[in-house]
Amino acid sequence: DEGDVVMEHEKAGRSSGRSEKGKSRLVKAALTALLLSALCVAAYLSGTPLGFRAHALDTPDGVSAVHFIDVGQGAASLLCCEGHFALTDTGTQQSREELVSYLQTAGVKTLDYVFLSHPHDDHAGGLSAVLDFFEVGTVVLPRETPGGEAPEPLAQEAMERIAREGVPCVRAKEGDSFALGSGAVTVLSTGVPGGDANDASTVLRFEAPEFSCLFPGDAQEDEILSLIRSFTDVSADVYAVAHHGAESGADRAFLQRVGAQVAVISCGRGNTFGHPNAETLARLDLIGAQTERTDESGSVAVFRDSSG
Repeated sequence: DEGDVVMEHEKAGRSSGRSEKGKSRLVKAALTALLLSALCVAAYLSGTPLGFRAHALDTPDGVSAVHFIDVGQGAASLLCCEGHFALTDTGTQQSREELVSYLQTAGVKTLDYVFLSHPHDDHAGGLSAVLDFFEVGTVVLPRETPGGEAPEPLAQEAMERIAREGVPCVRAKEGDSFALGSGAVTVLSTGVPGGDANDASTVLRFEAPEFSCLFPGDAQEDEILSLIRSFTDVSADVYAVAHHGAESGADRAFLQRVGAQVAVISCGRGNTFGHPNAETLARLDLIGAQTERTDESGSVAVFRDSSG
């Protein structure tokens, strides 16, 4: 029974605060997810294809993968390596049921880490729901926002809950590395002095045995330029396009340094910000990246397809 599958992952002893109606929506969302048809757009890396899939269940068992989850105008990505899972950002409050459903359908019970790139609600809005339904090893928080900019309300609420409930947490520091199976997630940057919360985004690189993926959060021009000037190795096979595809995170020199063959943009359908920017799409095309968008394709999973 799919309803049993959905609810058995709810964390014992911790109240979710959901109504029966809310739980029913979660069950419905999970069942709907199971019916999604597969999307397969082949991308190639060193002669071995990287595969795109529209849903977690279409990912071959045992492979390392990154799932860019459709959370509307926000961001949330599931990292998988040898039965270990981590989450980078948690989407919006409005998308929390879709996020939980997706993770449960993907077989997640425990998240080794939850990384928050910066304290904006479109990246941290689903954190409380994640804590409700999953065991979380460690929450990796961004550094304190420069200039005293306060976290947005849902991000603040989630961080207060972490402190109140004693959820293990650390602040990200440049050079930190977090093991995920035989892979690792490394902190490349924690932002630039004097910037806003976007330019204090934690920039992460996931290095799996099969491929690598760069996550710059909502990093904008100042942090991007800082990465270029510091000669930080930002190369990656897969690029989670900065700031939902805004032009401010699509510096030409930076994209060339990344050199990704696959780029994925997390953004909402019909969003009012104009994401992704047309110039960003043109620059990705110029570097030869094959680009997917969650507003057009829904959730996208990227993995190396060893079947050839």
